[in-house]
Amino acid sequence: MTIIKSKKGFEFLKALVDDMVNDDPCKRPTMEVVVERFESIRQQLRTWKLRSRVISQDEGPFENLYHGVTHWSRQIGFIVKRAPAVPRLQD
Repeated sequence: MTIIKSKKGFEFLKALVDDMVNDDPCKRPTMEVVVERFESIRQQLRTWKLRSRVISQDEGPFENLYHGVTHWSRQIGFIVKRAPAVPRLQD
């Protein structure tokens, strides 16, 4: 849960993570349910969001600019290669 609080970009996973770390183990979802819920969440997100950068809460403007340019330079390469934003396991 710490990563969700210290970073910007994981907000869409909060409900799933909260369920996964429930104090009562009996109330935690099985891995099968987690995978299904993650896939459902992922399908609702746009490619832009899936390719967006995770940002530290304490990141300054210059650091943000540097990491942003570096991140999107790499992402453009992946887009040109038609690489999926989230790789999928093949059965």
